[in-house]
Amino acid sequence: MATVRGWLTNEGGRLESVETGVALLVPPGALPPGPCHLVYFKVCRPDIQTVLMAPLLDQGKGEALLSPLVQCGPKGLRFLQPVELRIPHAGSQDSQEEWNVSLKTSNERGQWREIGVAPTEPTEQLGNSRKFLSVFVDHF
Repeated sequence: MATVRGWLTNEGGRLESVETGVALLVPPGALPPGPCHLVYFKVCRPDIQTVLMAPLLDQGKGEALLSPLVQCGPKGLRFLQPVELRIPHAGSQDSQEEWNVSLKTSNERGQWREIGVAPTEPTEQLGNSRKFLSVFVDHF
């Protein structure tokens, strides 16, 4: 598990795990003016047994885990505008193959639901050749 944390202000910032390729981009104005805010994310790469037992995958539909699990916090933090969570994925980059991408989030009771995603190409800023999913959220 990798954990990245930082104190961010109204000026925004970026938190990045070089080890996992996960990044959180907070634009200027996303946090209210005033004191610094502690923001963090944890990246988990569960073993295959955990994945097979997890209620988040529907193997009957052919679902497979193609990215690490990411937990963001602190819980309850609200942003004034969306922030971008970039998550690398291991899906095929072959344009001949069709993939249906779904992203799921869970609540305190461990119930999973799908949320929308926008596939993106890697950027020079992240310095990584993998593909990413960009997830825009307004709260943790």
